[in-house]
Amino acid sequence: MNAKGYFHLAGFFRMNNKYDDAIKNYTEAIKLDHEYLYAYLGRADIYCWKGLYCPAIKDYTKVIELLSTPKLEIKLRSEPAFLSNIHFQRGIAYVNCKENHSNAHNKKDKYDYAIEDYTKAIELGPTSGEAYSKRAFAYNQKGEYDQAIADCREAIKLKHGIAEKHDNEIYDNLCFAYDKKGKHKDAFDALNALNEAIEQNPNLKFISPLIYIAAQIPEVFGVEKTTLTFKVYYKLYMAVHEIQNDLFCAEKLELAHYTSLHVFKAISKEECFRLYNAKYMNDPEEGQVFFKIIEEIIKKDEEDKKTKKEDWKIEDRFYKDQEQSYRSPAYIGSFVRDKEDTQGRNEEYKDELFLWRTYGKHDNEEAAGACLIFNKKCFVENRKHQIGAMNELLSYSSDGHIQEFLALYKIYYRDQDNNNDLKNKLKEVASQLKNIHEIINKEEEKTKNTLKRLVCELLDSIRFLFKERHYREENEVRVIQLRYGEENKSAESVIKVDMDTIPPRFYCEAPDNFRFNEVILGPRAAHFQEWKQWLTEQNKEQNRNIRIERSQIKYGKS
Repeated sequence: MNAKGYFHLAGFFRMNNKYDDAIKNYTEAIKLDHEYLYAYLGRADIYCWKGLYCPAIKDYTKVIELLSTPKLEIKLRSEPAFLSNIHFQRGIAYVNCKENHSNAHNKKDKYDYAIEDYTKAIELGPTSGEAYSKRAFAYNQKGEYDQAIADCREAIKLKHGIAEKHDNEIYDNLCFAYDKKGKHKDAFDALNALNEAIEQNPNLKFISPLIYIAAQIPEVFGVEKTTLTFKVYYKLYMAVHEIQNDLFCAEKLELAHYTSLHVFKAISKEECFRLYNAKYMNDPEEGQVFFKIIEEIIKKDEEDKKTKKEDWKIEDRFYKDQEQSYRSPAYIGSFVRDKEDTQGRNEEYKDELFLWRTYGKHDNEEAAGACLIFNKKCFVENRKHQIGAMNELLSYSSDGHIQEFLALYKIYYRDQDNNNDLKNKLKEVASQLKNIHEIINKEEEKTKNTLKRLVCELLDSIRFLFKERHYREENEVRVIQLRYGEENKSAESVIKVDMDTIPPRFYCEAPDNFRFNEVILGPRAAHFQEWKQWLTEQNKEQNRNIRIERSQIKYGKS
């Protein structure tokens, strides 16, 4: 086969999400033609999608070199946007690459290289608001906050269309820079400038968490009080955001979900996997462990400072007396992670007696349900891909196509001793909750409810990721999808009601591509052969290849 043949074969594998096979064929094409520009470019893109940023940088660099040759300089002159995009993509790769690019002769770090690439991208494509936004992020990492602010302002000007203009990443970068400079009024004013657009389309405030926060700060506040209120909420948001980053699970794992045969049957027939609202969690301790941790931090802080001790109960101070209609914005799916990667055991997570007895039930009978195995490709590998609308599921662009994935988070088990960085962030949460409570106490009842509700919504995005240490053996990870705001009609349209449960329960659906590829029926599940035959027919109808096995656990009669 010639180079062109390998290139087209790589494209076929790429379109079918078989990225390793695509890389192999791009590589074969390059071996046969060392100047095959589009093969280097295709391979670089896939390296980025797989999180392999360092080899991607090498391929993007080779593309830039090839474009400077006489053979291709005509293309460069006629299509400057083409080269602009390559510099833009290489800048992203530099930011995400963990390798240190500095040496004894060159003290530049990866952010310096990224800034150079974004600058070149802007020179070649000056209307690229996204390049300004990305460069602002790099400037922030370098501590060059004035440059970051200038780039964010330019990005806001260049964004065309309301949906693009109010971009999460831009406002995150802008507020970060203003916060570092202590200019919280400027940050709030920048967000508040969107009020006119939000009045015309209330759903715009759900595009960015920071826009949402600013929209909740009551207009009755004076300038000084508004600035203080936004400052403490911003700092709470950043602490919560950083805790999410710490608990984000980027490992490439297969995951198991123990459930009933009813659920197995439903999602085998093309129904989507359901994420149920957090209020329906079975364990009464759910969400409470986080409260206990924060309350203990506050108590210890009062003891250390010898201040007046208060009975600090987060539920009483923020959640109690909320309107009856309050519904947590968190929709949750629970999974068991691959223990082979973390403890050296051989896939025991797929077929464990403890998990069958606890979660693998069918009609309340232990070990009579199903264990669904989800491929690692169902989950995003980089949490930055989550940046986007708060009322939308995670979107990620692959080869020009929009695909949706879910983000996984690890569970933090109480009294873990090996994560001091996370503990410091929890202390920041505790500190800001105390500050917010002082502000809330001085307000009228209606204002109190608005500010309390905002605290609840922020805390609900992380509090279900904390459990007591005796659950550690479950090795659990979770998907938490957030849906904010009662008036957010676009979010409400994806929140559905399960009328088959008593009482009915709210849920939202996972993306269509969130599909299991293997099922194990519990040791006490009846009619294995009938289930196997039925699934074979489902595979034919849906052109799928779901494997089915019977549990190897010996558990009484089956």
